[in-house]
Amino acid sequence: RNHLFPSSLHPSFDRLAGGHGLHLKLGSGTLPLARRVAQLARESDRKPLVLAAGGIVDGAGAAAAVVLGCDGAVLGTRLWATHQAMGAQEKKDDLVTADADDAVRSKLYDQLNNRVQSEMERGILWRYPYDTCGVIEVGQEAGAGADSRPEPESELEFFPELSADDAKALVARRFRLAGKGVGSIGAIGDAEAITREIGQQLIEEIERAHRLVQQLKM
Repeated sequence: RNHLFPSSLHPSFDRLAGGHGLHLKLGSGTLPLARRVAQLARESDRKPLVLAAGGIVDGAGAAAAVVLGCDGAVLGTRLWATHQAMGAQEKKDDLVTADADDAVRSKLYDQLNNRVQSEMERGILWRYPYDTCGVIEVGQEAGAGADSRPEPESELEFFPELSADDAKALVARRFRLAGKGVGSIGAIGDAEAITREIGQQLIEEIERAHRLVQQLKM
């Protein structure tokens, strides 16, 4: 199993995370993926640290990752919604107003982005099966969810001759990278304060779980 862990730190990204990842039909959710990766890490001679990623925005989610056997959690979308994170303020504001159902895995984002990257000297093309992104599609009806939206692939026919510049503008205007935990983000805040708050929440959740265990033993 050592070949599975070439480094000492192994993030466990799943289909609930924002940004690039496996197609929905091929990916796995946070709980089963994080648990399995943690098990494999324990069996490895290298004993790498494992970080869960995907839908984790508070101490409860981080505590779940620890209970699953992970050493910590990655806070992607939550820390993007901070004053210190790079990015336009209007994009961050969209994270605050979004619901969990507004974040979907879309192939359209990468189809357009690949068109931009293909004309760059060192452009990065995201290919199958990693050519989908966790995004919010700006302009869609709030809370509509993925079921009421057209298949992303079907929308490609509307952009057959789109230039790289137009594709870049459309990506910037229409999409916000975000994971499923976006619905629990209530405000833009200070990164350090948020991290400390989540750390304290983690401790409180672990202590709460400990009390429940003690009650079960009585």
